[in-house]
Amino acid sequence: MTGAVEDMDALLSASRAIKEDADRLLREFGVLEQLASYGEVSMGGSYRLNLMLNGDIDLGVVNAALDLESALDALTGFIRRGDFYGYEFLDSVRHELPWGDSREGYFLNMERLFLGRKWTVEIMLARSAQPSPDWIEERLTEEGRRTILLFKHLRNTRNLDIPSHQIYKAVLLDGVADFDSFLGLSKPGNSD
Repeated sequence: MTGAVEDMDALLSASRAIKEDADRLLREFGVLEQLASYGEVSMGGSYRLNLMLNGDIDLGVVNAALDLESALDALTGFIRRGDFYGYEFLDSVRHELPWGDSREGYFLNMERLFLGRKWTVEIMLARSAQPSPDWIEERLTEEGRRTILLFKHLRNTRNLDIPSHQIYKAVLLDGVADFDSFLGLSKPGNSD
């Protein structure tokens, strides 16, 4: 077995372990149960795609009757429980977000340390389901998964500010398989 294969096996194992830790965090702090009273909860991002290498969980909550009051109620419920040390609330219903995100809803971001890692739980509460990037799942092969995990690992270890969706596009749409080639195409942004 070559070093590259051993490293890839370690990355795949690390990704599975991080997802198991994410499941444990969600269970231990009852996050999904708390959100279920506000609408239909769905998993998103790297969690849904089995591409986790960071402590970042994306969730969506959809309810046609959702309004500012219910979004604030969800926020204050989490704050009162005290399971997280940091909270951020963004309103893209009444305000355009400065980074150009066109999704309309209320964003609740929460942070905490758990199992020796910093975790961010990003929740979007919306009146209607947001478009799903089905093209990712349609094109994601085992080889693509391995390449994406490798690129995410290299991004993380080199402290590069490259969003995951940029990695997904390069690998799955543009067929980029070499990280240095990817760096020539990438643009700065958020890391996950």
